[in-house]
Amino acid sequence: MSIDSEIANPTNIEQHSTDVLIIGSGLAGMQVLNAIHKRSELNHLSVLLIDPLKTHNKTWCFWEEGKGQWEELIHKQWTSGDFIASSEKLDLQMDQYSYKMIRSTDFLEHFHQLIEKNDRFELIKTTISELEIEKGIAIGDGVQIKAKYIFDSRFDLDEIKLSDEPSVLQHFKGWFIRSSEDVFEPEKFTMMDFSFSLEDECSFIYLLPFSKNEALVEFTYFSPQLAEDETYDRLIKEYLDARLDGISYDLIDTEKGIIPMSTHNFQAKNSGNYCRIGTAGGWVKSSSGYSFKMAEKKSKVIAQNLIDGSILNKGLFEKRFRFYDKIFLNILENENALGNQLFQEMYQNNKASKIFRFLDEDSTLKEELKIISSFKSSPFLKAFRREFL
Repeated sequence: MSIDSEIANPTNIEQHSTDVLIIGSGLAGMQVLNAIHKRSELNHLSVLLIDPLKTHNKTWCFWEEGKGQWEELIHKQWTSGDFIASSEKLDLQMDQYSYKMIRSTDFLEHFHQLIEKNDRFELIKTTISELEIEKGIAIGDGVQIKAKYIFDSRFDLDEIKLSDEPSVLQHFKGWFIRSSEDVFEPEKFTMMDFSFSLEDECSFIYLLPFSKNEALVEFTYFSPQLAEDETYDRLIKEYLDARLDGISYDLIDTEKGIIPMSTHNFQAKNSGNYCRIGTAGGWVKSSSGYSFKMAEKKSKVIAQNLIDGSILNKGLFEKRFRFYDKIFLNILENENALGNQLFQEMYQNNKASKIFRFLDEDSTLKEELKIISSFKSSPFLKAFRREFL
């Protein structure tokens, strides 16, 4: 049924009008809501969130200097970490950074309570099936919404599959385990362990210990193709058998995910009153797969744009960082096995705190050139030729 016919014959359709419509109440949607909520200049705006609310428990991790705005929601944080290359273990020089983890259940419950307490905010359980951007009209199951601004987090993985831009998938499965004996260092996480990886693909173990006998162990790929579910399980089990050396453990829970890493122009469909957000908006950092702090940062920019009356996506991206990501992803897409070497070169030759600033796109050009110079040039020259010559 077309939008025009719905508008002309709105029988049994619940009508809503709002200043801001956010399609999706996950990480990005709630970050946009939070940014609007935090700015007193936007107290006049009403916000309506639409979501089918079929959520899955997951964890979000990020690095941050000192204390941030999410301290009350932090499930666990680490002030030290390891990077394990094929033949050596490096202590991450994190300086004032901490590595922090938030559970999605805690994060979303925090915002559901905020919505319930604020008359300007509303959450409706439905799915948007039709959208007329120019008219600012969205149609869902039994609802029709008129909005001044629309933020859309809906994403289809086929979009990047059809793109000419370089892209790979960060795909992973993790086991939450409890061992029968104390085997972990609860104050130190492992960012990447390349001593247990596949020779022909960029892959590694990621370890987050919560106590001396509880941890999240993930096997992660940065690769163009997905793996079978049993492959992750087999590799995690092999790692644990080697690491625990016969100590028994219980499998408590699992998590699994696919994160697109691409320089595809997700913003191409944006207009003056419409902006894609989250993964659908290209808010995942293309060269790392991290998104939590990116969503926080970009949501603040959006809030300022609303205050200024600017187009919604003004200033969300910087060209030089997209250029860096494009070259790096070209290597991972075309010479995936080199990924292990590239990450090792980066962490062996740079302090983790400098790498974090670089990946957060907060670095200076001088800092960026230092990190770039720590890599062997040959793979990057080949990638540059493939992309631009």
